[in-house]
Parts: sequence; C-alpha cells; structure tokens
Amino acid sequence: MAENISIFKCGEIEVSISIDGDWHINETGVYKLIKPDKKIFICSPVWIDSKIVDVNTGYVKVKIKGFNLVSQKVFWFITEMANLLTSMQNQLPKILANCGVYISQGENSKVLEYLARQPAPTVYGIDKLGWHQDEEHQLFVLPEQIIGGQDGKEYCYTPDSYAPSQKAITTSGTLESWQQLVVSVCEGNPVPLFALGIAFAAPLMQLLNVDGGGFHFWGHSSRGKTTILQVSASVYGNASDPAVTPDGSLIQRWNTTANALEGTALAYNDLLLPMDELGTSNIKNFGQVVYQLAGGKGKAAMNANRDMRTPRTWRTQIMSTGEHAIAQEILATTGAEARTGQLIRMLDICVEGNIFPAISSGEAAGKVIALKNACSQNYGVAAMPYLQHLVQVANSPIKGEWLQCFELVEEALIDSCPDIQPEQQRAIKRFALVAVGLMLATEAGCIAVKDEVIMDSVWHVLKMWLNDSPTVSEADRGIDMLKQTIQMNPGRFGNATPQAVLPTGGNNLLGYRHDVLMLYLIPVKCMAEVCGRPNHRGVIAKLDELGMLLKNNTDANGNYRQTYKLKLPNGQNVSGYAISYNLFKDDIEVKVA
Repeated sequence: MAENISIFKCGEIEVSISIDGDWHINETGVYKLIKPDKKIFICSPVWIDSKIVDVNTGYVKVKIKGFNLVSQKVFWFITEMANLLTSMQNQLPKILANCGVYISQGENSKVLEYLARQPAPTVYGIDKLGWHQDEEHQLFVLPEQIIGGQDGKEYCYTPDSYAPSQKAITTSGTLESWQQLVVSVCEGNPVPLFALGIAFAAPLMQLLNVDGGGFHFWGHSSRGKTTILQVSASVYGNASDPAVTPDGSLIQRWNTTANALEGTALAYNDLLLPMDELGTSNIKNFGQVVYQLAGGKGKAAMNANRDMRTPRTWRTQIMSTGEHAIAQEILATTGAEARTGQLIRMLDICVEGNIFPAISSGEAAGKVIALKNACSQNYGVAAMPYLQHLVQVANSPIKGEWLQCFELVEEALIDSCPDIQPEQQRAIKRFALVAVGLMLATEAGCIAVKDEVIMDSVWHVLKMWLNDSPTVSEADRGIDMLKQTIQMNPGRFGNATPQAVLPTGGNNLLGYRHDVLMLYLIPVKCMAEVCGRPNHRGVIAKLDELGMLLKNNTDANGNYRQTYKLKLPNGQNVSGYAISYNLFKDDIEVKVA
C-alpha cells in the first residue's frame, strides 16, 4: 500500500513521519488497519526516526523515538536493524515498555512488524568523534554536530555507548566574552598562551601526521597549573575546576584505571584530553599507560558473542598537571626508570616559577581567581569557528601550505637548539604543532595573536623543557643508570686488582673493578640490571662510541669483540663489558669497598 504522512503532537513536539498504508499513528497511539473502517490499537506512540548506515561497515541501525506516557516526554535510542525481527527472544518490546510505551497485550510481534515496515530517512552514522573521511570529503564529528561532509548527505554521531564526559563538550557565553575574559589574560604570559595552543593543536595531529602524546606541567601546588588546564579546556567545553564541578567539567582526573582510560581517550578522539592531579593516580604500571594513551590503540578483547572485538583506536592531545613529573610516576609504579619513548610521548615541563609574569604580584591572586571563574562561564565558543576553518582547510589545496608551514616552524625550532639530540628532535614536532595551532586559530578569528608572539611563547616553553631534560637519549639514560648503579653499590663490584681478596657471596656481585687497568668489568648477564635495560645494545654501542668500552677479546678473524677477558686474583677467567674509569671523571669519586 502507499505511504502516508502522519502529523501529530507528542507533548510539546510536533511529529511528521512517513508510515506504511497498513498502519496509522496519531497522538493516541499506533493502529493496525484491518479494514478501511476498522483498526486495532497496537501501542502508544512510537516510530522510526531514521535509518542509520554506518559509514565504515555499511551495517544499518535505526533510531527509535516514542512518547513516554509516564514522564510525558519524547525519548529516543538507537538499536540494530536486526532487533526489529520478530522472535520470541526479541527484547525490544521490553525496552520500549521500560521507556514508557504501552503495548497492547499480545501485540509484541505487531509492534516489531510495524517498526520494520515503516519508511524513514537515511542518515550516515559515525561511531567516533573527530576526523572522518567519506569518500573524498573530510568531516569532523562532535557529539551534537557534524562539520563538513558531502552535500545531500545527513550524518549523525552513533557511538557504541555515550561517554558522560562528552556532555561537557558544549558552549557557554560568546566568542567575544571568551576572548575578553580568557584569551586576553594569556597576553604576555607564555605558558598560558602555550596551554591555549595545546588545545588548538589537538585536531591538527591527523592533518599534519603527528602521533598522539602531550605535555605534563608539574610543580608544587598553588602555582596555577589547574588554571592553565582550564584555559586550554575552555576551547572545547565546560572548563570548570574539576575539584569544584567534578561531574560537569571537561577536565578529567588521573584517579581512574587503565581500562577506563581507554574509554576516556576514545571519548576525546582528535580533541584535547585534559587530565588533572597526577598524584591521585592509582594505576599500577603508569609507563604502560603512557604508551597506550599515546599509541592510540586499546587492548584486544572479545564481544558478547565471544568474537574478537576490533580494538578501539583514538588520537589524543593530552594536557596533564600534577605535583610531580611523569618520569617520577613511572619510576614509582614500575620500579624502573622511564624510557625515552615514554618521555618523548609525554613531555615533563616543570613550572615552579611564576606562570603569569605579566600580572603584578599584588593582582595575581585576584586575577587568577577571575580567570578560573571566566573559564567556568565562557567556554566552547571557539571550537565551532576553529573546526569549521580546519574542515575548510582539510578539503582544499591550502592543506599542503599548512603542512609546509608546520615543517618550517619545526625546522626553525630545531635550528634554534644547536645542541639538540636526535631523540629530542622527535619532541620538537609537538611544540611546532602548538605554534601552528595558534596560527590557525588566529586565521580562523578565534584569537588575535601575532606570529612572533606565538613563536616566542613556544620557544619559551621549549627552553623550559630542554633545561629540565638536557638528555633523553635511551643510550645516555642507560649510561647514567650504569654510573648510578656502580656509585651506589660499591660492595657489589669485587676488587680484581692483583693480590686483592675477592669478597665472598659472589652470587650477589654485579661485576669487578681493576684499579691498575682502571676499569669495571660487568659480565654480560649482569649488564641489564646495571644499566636498567633488558636491551642494552644501544648502551654498549654508545660507550664504544665514547671510547669508554675497553676491548681485548677477538674473533677468529682477529676483529675485536665488544667484550673483555680478565683474570681474577683467584686465577679464574671472566669475560664481560669493560668500562673505563674515565667515564666517571666528571662525577664524584666512586667509593670502593
């Protein structure tokens, strides 16, 4: 039969839907037409609002709306198309009943038949926030709005589950009030301006091919760390202090679990992930969490059908605060020194000094309180114009120009650091991304900051990081650990000098020292413990490069191996890595047992 258009009111809402000719719906309910003059009541008002095609899989879901007779409000939920199939096990009628729909006794199957046959417009569903590509079109997904996409197509956000934190991605105030009360306070204050740039940098990671990661600002309390986190969060949503508004704030806290962080990261995909109070964390292996968050891929798991679920993926720009460094948290939770890969992904920046130098000391307390209040009342208003501009850039040839700009900024920052190491160069990308984020935000009209001011701010924070992290090379860190182990454990290195008496309890030894040959000999099996790295090849290679690795052991061709043979006072021959005493010449004299 032909389709009909039914128009009726549900509470205060006017509803207009297409309906199969065998059925009728009005404000009183759904009816099955038996004859032209006879109809049977099936249920109170419920209908298919749209059919949703997943842009990635092509699977179809339906958005069901209805009228809750108890609350007198319209409800909605999304379910799989397969749930409209009639079967004794179908739970959909129960779900509808729990939503306040009255179903006539024995008419469950007719409710399902009615919904399955109802025509509805097609929309395209996306299950994750952030960037998506639909054919040749780049679009950006927010909880309540899709920016961009193909003409003639309607899109909607359809996650597997809705994260409560996404309710904080909202707006309050105007762009002008946010600029006046929040952005203006960042002028002349490099760290707050940089924090603002971290937020604008988040959606650029995908466009400019930068891996996930972020910045951790640490120092003693009452230094304004949470305040600059609020400044950054105010770009996208409710930036209230989480200590004051824990449920409504976009800012999350570290007092969570590693598994819960997966869901949090997914909920902030391609956006800023603001995390406060590292000291509240009770995560047992924080080093693994750093890799996981920055790597952007969750653990493999099974779904309800015992099939392997596709691992969740995300890309986030993290801004974190706390009273101690990420490196300290990793050491405390794992007992091992932080790896270079972890420290490059999450950059520790110490902010013991004045975060707001442009504000006089007498006005500082009052202005910081005013800024915190402004962030809780003016927020989210820059996100839409900024993301609209990025979508326009992403779908036009000028995207290449911004990629070139990013590379030029990165080169300029590297050139300004003549002694920078290769590992540190990897981190420069994060600083360059912040600079480009601020430049694009200026181009979009969200802020008004000159390029030279932006670069000064980024360079200021870069110097803070470099001053606190003079070396982050994995090999150099391994050498530092080796030196520390030897200096702090003199009793675990037996005296191999002729006529010396070797200590008993040799199983506890980590190696030997020889005061005549001026070397420490570390057996191969002990090297991992001494330098704190299971894979110590890079450490050995670096020692060799520095001329600190002594060698006297050769292969069949007469080529030197990286090991050294030493005869102990008891006549026993041992082999291992020989470290020259010269490695310690710039350190405090090593104590001997």
